Amino acid sequence: MSTAYFIFNGQKSTDFDLAITTDIKYKSTSYDIETIEIEGRDGVLLKDKHRLKPVEQEIPMKIKTRGNVHKIAHNVSEWLNVKGWQRLEFSWDSEHYYLATFAEGFDVEEVLEVFGNLKATFLLHPIKFRKDGEKQVNLTSGMVLTNLGNYPSKPIFNITGNGDGTITVNGRTLSLKNVQGSLIVDAEKNMVYYGQSSAWDKIVRTATHSMPFFDVGKNIISWTGNFTITCQPNWGVKI
Repeated sequence: MSTAYFIFNGQKSTDFDLAITTDIKYKSTSYDIETIEIEGRDGVLLKDKHRLKPVEQEIPMKIKTRGNVHKIAHNVSEWLNVKGWQRLEFSWDSEHYYLATFAEGFDVEEVLEVFGNLKATFLLHPIKFRKDGEKQVNLTSGMVLTNLGNYPSKPIFNITGNGDGTITVNGRTLSLKNVQGSLIVDAEKNMVYYGQSSAWDKIVRTATHSMPFFDVGKNIISWTGNFTITCQPNWGVKI
């Protein structure tokens, strides 16, 4: 039977001589709903904040050997205590990756040295991503692209060409102006850029414009203008 492991910040847990000790208890995300009580009215009102909550996930581990515990503990502390969202993968869920940050407030090095084990708690982005959604898809105007996840996805469009045009996804439009050579529209990060420079000036700002996203199920994609377009669809699944 193969050893279970996870990859965080580009390194495997087994690289640090760590073993996952028990079956992981999974938690799921939920919609962020505020309840509002009103005097004289039975029950509560529900205010939908239109977002999913992040998930705290514990991973219980122990050091497999009693070798140089101090060195192992130091290396584990350096590995886990990094800022920002990092890619997280589990060996038993090979089709997906997660975005996570280490959420503990205690001293990892001290806990490992004293007890030889650790319950690492990660804060997970509420959507895990299908790895096949990282592949570039060559688009043709008028084609239908099916979202393979169960949640609207925010793609990255790579646009090559010159001039003006409009991209339409299921009736939602994004208008471009004076594109010169290439343009990247990253809906996940809400960025538009050319090379290393911001290129929001290439987007026509209107009351109805929106960053393109893919609905669950079928998406009809079309555009005007002299452009070649590929996209990284970023199919997502709710945790």
